[in-house]
Amino acid sequence: MGSLLEIILTIIISAAVIAAVWLVYGRLVTPVRAGKGESLYAVIYAQGVTPELARTVEGLLWLVSTGKANMELIIIDGGMDPESRKMAEILVRDHAGIRFCRQEDLPKLFTDRTEEGFWREEVSE
Repeated sequence: MGSLLEIILTIIISAAVIAAVWLVYGRLVTPVRAGKGESLYAVIYAQGVTPELARTVEGLLWLVSTGKANMELIIIDGGMDPESRKMAEILVRDHAGIRFCRQEDLPKLFTDRTEEGFWREEVSE
C-alpha cells in the first residue's frame, strides 16, 4: 500500500513540475503586448510563391487564440502568384481578424477605420 501511495505522489509531483515548466516557458515566449492606446499588428509581406503562408497565418492565429498575443493580422500582396493569392483570400474568408490588401493600399488600411476601430470592408477587398 505504501509503494502505491509513493507512485501516486510521484505522478502528482511530476505533473506539477511539468505544468510549472510549461507556464514559465509560455511566459518566456510570449510576444510583447500592446499598451493602453496602442495596437499590435502582424504584417506578412507575401511575394511570389508562398507555400508556407497558411502555416505562418495559422501560427499567428494560435498566438491570438491562446491569448499570447492580441494583434490584428495583415497579409500584403507584394506580387503574389495566383495560387498564393487564392490561399490568402481563403484564409481571410475563413478567419475573422485577417486583412488582405495590395501593397499600395496599406496606408489606406490604417487611415480608413471607423471611429470604433473597425476595418472598412472596401479597403480589404
